[in-house]
Amino acid sequence: MPGPIPIAYDLSSHHALGGGSYVFKSNYPEYLKMLLPYPTSATEFNIIIQPNCSPNVGTLCTLCLAFVIARRMADQGLDVSVTCDLWDRAKGEQTKIDGIIYQKSLHDTGKFQEHLPQYQTLLEELAKRYGVKYKVRLEAEFLRMDGIPQVLQKVIRDREFLAKYLAPSTGCLAIRASCPDCGLVDKHGIKNVYSLNASEVSFECPFHGRFSCSTVQEPHRFLFNCQLFNLILGYFYENVLYNWIEVCGSDYAGFWQEQLLWRFLSKPAVIVYTPLISDWSGSKLSKSLYLQKTAYDYLVKAKQEYLLSYEVLRRQKKDLTTLWTEVELWVDEPYRLFRGYTLHYLHLLFEREEILLGVIHTQPSEPETE
Repeated sequence: MPGPIPIAYDLSSHHALGGGSYVFKSNYPEYLKMLLPYPTSATEFNIIIQPNCSPNVGTLCTLCLAFVIARRMADQGLDVSVTCDLWDRAKGEQTKIDGIIYQKSLHDTGKFQEHLPQYQTLLEELAKRYGVKYKVRLEAEFLRMDGIPQVLQKVIRDREFLAKYLAPSTGCLAIRASCPDCGLVDKHGIKNVYSLNASEVSFECPFHGRFSCSTVQEPHRFLFNCQLFNLILGYFYENVLYNWIEVCGSDYAGFWQEQLLWRFLSKPAVIVYTPLISDWSGSKLSKSLYLQKTAYDYLVKAKQEYLLSYEVLRRQKKDLTTLWTEVELWVDEPYRLFRGYTLHYLHLLFEREEILLGVIHTQPSEPETE
């Protein structure tokens, strides 16, 4: 076995100039306010979470960031709220039958109900700390909203074009519905049959045969994969008469949003990204890897599992105020926002190590803009 690998650090956190920090040096919430298409209307901050396990520290940062920015914009006189979309019908378990991949949702397998109380407790704490109203919204509730049938029909009509970008490996857009008898879902929509006017989709269950869903009468029965659900949110919100700001992890920044969302929208979406929380090697913190127990054993052995699980964090009585204060700094001093952080950095914060303010990269003049 190799000996211990030293990781060199000096407790100084440097802030190199680059990306957003070139422009957003201060008063980031004021800039967001300027982007709002309806300055006198309400502003909704939206977060999408797949609740397949206890929230990890990355999820905590994203939730907190939404509440902090909402609070700062409320202080500017705006009517704000936070909507947490819990993607309760995301994959819970998966199987292959006759070459087709089928899955059952978190809700149908009971995994969603297992973790829901943790999210409720967390949101209550943040709402109380920042004085911002919030709501938890499940998929079916969102899909019952006015305007969703038109969005679904648009997606169905454009499915071949959209599939080139959102589903290049299968060529089939992942429009789904669960079998009313057993809950199985054709993951990639391979056997879907669409009506000519996009009003109905026929799905096939390997055990119970075909069943149909109406886009007009039953929009709440439809299911989607992550990228398609994100696009449907974008289509829906570009037609509302109030403001919408999406808050998500920066692993979704760049190519994901540019190619799978922005290119299809007629009204630019306002998106705020949480700094990427990474492991020692620079890889993002992953709920899936933690669930599969294929990674992070070294963190468990080092008594740092609390960074991977809100449940463990509470059990070990860690002070969440430490994390909330750090996220507040990201908003109030934006050079801290447009960068990433490691699990080791956050662990040192929880251990109450004094993290020194290192070099803040400055320049003699503004960057070239032409």
